[in-house]
Amino acid sequence: MLAPERVWSDRPVMAAARIGIPAGAFYAVFQVLITGSVLHSLVGGALVTVFFGGIMAWWIRRSWRGSSELAPEHRAAVARAVYRGEEIQDERLAGAVIEYAGVVRQAQERDARWSWALVVVAILTAILAISATAAGPTGEAVAFWLLTAFWGAALGWMIPRRRARVLANAQRAELAARTRRSASGPV
Repeated sequence: MLAPERVWSDRPVMAAARIGIPAGAFYAVFQVLITGSVLHSLVGGALVTVFFGGIMAWWIRRSWRGSSELAPEHRAAVARAVYRGEEIQDERLAGAVIEYAGVVRQAQERDARWSWALVVVAILTAILAISATAAGPTGEAVAFWLLTAFWGAALGWMIPRRRARVLANAQRAELAARTRRSASGPV
């Protein structure tokens, strides 16, 4: 899994690569199973890597406006504290922890509101799996059943647990930052 602090410590192009390469590789493997064409899967994987990675890196950086005011190592320290629920060691970054915890909370709330879209995708994937089993090639059926199993595990277990953990850690880091900030006096 991608460590969020790694995205914040990198330059935008490296952040896009860290996000895009795993997505592109997953897409390429899926395409090989469905089409059987290595060339099509490599081209598709490269396109997914560039576009998905670029868009997501832009989206992530856009979500935390205050990140541009921090050095890369400070952005990474703030992200690490928020995602792990730790106290920030540098009290000058307490305000950034409070701000980023709010960004993380908003993102998790938005994701929860849109979780119905993932359920629709999971249902459509199951329909494709059934269809591929009945009339499609074996590779296609295997790919869609694997994807259906992934959606079942993700929606039933992984996503809710991760969301709860991220929210609890963000709250813990924010509370610690507010405590540190109030103990050090007005900034």
